[in-house]
Amino acid sequence: MKYRSLLRWVSGRGPFVDDGFEVFTAEHGTLTTPVAFGIAGVIEIVAVHFLVPWPWLQWTLLAVSVWGLLAVAGVLAHHRMHPHATNATTLTLKTAGQTVADIPRATVVGAAVHRRYGVVAAAIDRGRLFLPTQDGTNVDIELSHPVDVAVPAPLAKWRMQGSVRRLSVQVDDPMALVRALTRAAPHRSHRVGCDE
Repeated sequence: MKYRSLLRWVSGRGPFVDDGFEVFTAEHGTLTTPVAFGIAGVIEIVAVHFLVPWPWLQWTLLAVSVWGLLAVAGVLAHHRMHPHATNATTLTLKTAGQTVADIPRATVVGAAVHRRYGVVAAAIDRGRLFLPTQDGTNVDIELSHPVDVAVPAPLAKWRMQGSVRRLSVQVDDPMALVRALTRAAPHRSHRVGCDE
């Protein structure tokens, strides 16, 4: 699946989103780790070429290094090709290319731009779901009643599930998300309580 996302990204096609959904990317703050891995991978390839005397081992290590670089690029592409999205009835939140929650829009009672820098990894804390990048989060969303969320992870011990009424997410255009979540129902607040 990650390589399918990579091919779609490289070919310049849009993200995997159903028709009728408005897309909200979260690309800012996602390049630091992949770029660091990429630089380390290129240095490793060059070092192996000069330090390993056996051609068969050079080629083997080269293949492994290139596969590693493609895997890192695939993870980045998977994230970018599976953004948050909303339509008139549903707000879909994603992380690492997987759905965390499909939230009925009718439960959204408020949304506001609010920057939080303290959390840089997905978390559930005191009834709040955090879906940040390395830049933290920049939109707070409040729901009328709790919804179930599930944060995926490669290892079972890192996976999280819970019931939340508040959401903090990072998107590239926070004002556009706030407008999208509040325009369908004018009586809803453009601000939410941000007391934490």
